Amino acid sequence: MGLFLLSIMAKIESTLLSLKVTMALRVLSLAVTAGATILCHMATNAVLYLTDVNDGI
Repeated sequence: MGLFLLSIMAKIESTLLSLKVTMALRVLSLAVTAGATILCHMATNAVLYLTDVNDGI
């Protein structure tokens, strides 16, 4: 009986661990996507600003 409970606990623990890893990977990919989006916006704004400055000269 004790071994049976231990195996159930081990299965639950490994499932929770894999869920944590999955969540961490999701959060990481979201952060990378957000960072890339922000960088693209910044680059676009910089290009637009530079072209506006050049047009003004």
